[in-house]
Amino acid sequence: MRAQRLRRVIVAASLCAVVAGCGTTVIDAQSRDARIFIDGQPRGQGRATVRRTGFPAEMDVRVEYASGEVQTRHVERDITAVTVVAALFTYFTGLFWAQQYPGDILFSPDPRASERSLTGPSGWELPLDTNPWLVGTVTAPAPPAAPTSAPQP
Repeated sequence: MRAQRLRRVIVAASLCAVVAGCGTTVIDAQSRDARIFIDGQPRGQGRATVRRTGFPAEMDVRVEYASGEVQTRHVERDITAVTVVAALFTYFTGLFWAQQYPGDILFSPDPRASERSLTGPSGWELPLDTNPWLVGTVTAPAPPAAPTSAPQP
């Protein structure tokens, strides 16, 4: 009886150690020049990692590309199969401390954004007074003339 209890404690402790260090979440911007921020703090360029398993948590991931494009995503730890297995061996406390972020978080740069950065903004993005296609065609209405008064005798 005592040996069986000791075996359970060893298995549970081993499982806790394995799950607690169970890998990382990789944030991949698919561009070496992209800067990655997690909750406003810089975490890497092109690729960053975060501890995958732990207590319930959430993070805001922001990726800034060299073209000026910015993408953001809100990510939360969630209950997974690993969480459930950990819960079975830890009197269900694993439901609290073994939640996981997704394995990979992928961002994809917009190919049109890099073209825009090379050629400048399109005519649709320019203000009306600087748009070369509309110069001279858009005019503001003339202000009303001031009323003239008759001379006093």
